[in-house]
Amino acid sequence: MGELTFKGLKVDELDLTNKIEGQVELDISQRASLKGLGVTTPFIYQKGAEIYSEKGNTTAINSTESVDAITEMTEFYKIYGMQTTVENFYLSFRYGEVPIGIGDFNTYLQLKMAAPELAGQWGVALCPGTRQKDGSILRYQPADTTASMIFANTDKPDEAWEFLKWWLDEDTQYEYSIRRCQSLGLEYQWNTANIEAFKKLPFDSDVKEKAIEQWQYQREVTPHPASYIVERELSGVWNDVVIDSSDMMESLDQAVLVIDREIKRKLQEFGYIDQDGKLIKDYNIEILKMLYTKTGRRGAKNEK
Repeated sequence: MGELTFKGLKVDELDLTNKIEGQVELDISQRASLKGLGVTTPFIYQKGAEIYSEKGNTTAINSTESVDAITEMTEFYKIYGMQTTVENFYLSFRYGEVPIGIGDFNTYLQLKMAAPELAGQWGVALCPGTRQKDGSILRYQPADTTASMIFANTDKPDEAWEFLKWWLDEDTQYEYSIRRCQSLGLEYQWNTANIEAFKKLPFDSDVKEKAIEQWQYQREVTPHPASYIVERELSGVWNDVVIDSSDMMESLDQAVLVIDREIKRKLQEFGYIDQDGKLIKDYNIEILKMLYTKTGRRGAKNEK
C-alpha cells in the first residue's frame, strides 16, 4: 500500500475523511448531474453488494449492503463537505485547489506531459477501497474500455478471428504502443489491456506497479437490457439527497419501483418473461458477471 504525496502532504489513501488542506475529489464529482454507473457502482461493489438480483428480474440496490454503500456515497458530500462538482480535476490539482483525487490514464498523461512544474511532487496510488471484516481491502473500479467483436453474419469469420488473435497478441500490442510514441510522442502512450504487453512498456516503474496491482480489482458493471434505468435512478437518488436534501430511503424506494417496472418491461421485450410476468428463461446474471470480471480477476488479491 503506497502513499500519495503532494507538496510534502501525505494522505492515507484509505481514509478520504482525513482533515487535509483543500478538497478531496472523487470521480463522482466530475460527472455533473448525471452520475453514471461507472462512478456509483464502485461504492456498491466494494460493500459486497450487487446491482441486480440473482435472476436479473429485479434490482438489488435496496439490499442492506447497497443501502450502506449509497449512504456512504451521499454522506461524503452531506456530512464531510466534499465539493459536489469539480469541473476539471487536472486543472484543480495543477493549481493546488484539490490535493487528491481519482482519475484515469488520460489524467495521468495530462499531469505528466502538460504540468512539468509539478514533476516529482505527485504520485500514483491504488484506488481507495473498503476494508472488509477479514481485514482485506476491496478496491473495485470499472475500466473504461473498448472492445473487438465479430458480427455473427460475417462471411469471413475465420479471417476475422485470425485478425483479432493477431491484433490482441502481446507482441502486437507492445509494438503498437512503441510505434505510437515514436511517431506521435510520449503523450500518446498506449495503456493496452494485454497485461503481459503492459508489463513490458516503458512506464515509470512505480506507476506500472500500481496499475498492475489495481488491475486485480477491475470489476465491470454487469450488462442488462435495463441498465440505463438503473444508472438514471441511482443518479437521481444522489441528486435528491445531496442537492435537494431529500430523505434517502424515500428516494431509494421510489427508484426501486421505477427500476423493477422497467426491468420487467425489458425482459418481456427480449423474451425472458411472458406478459403475465412468468419466467420463460433465466437471464443468467452469474454467467455474465463471470465473463465481465474474468480478465480483471475480481477479488483475486486480498490486501492487509
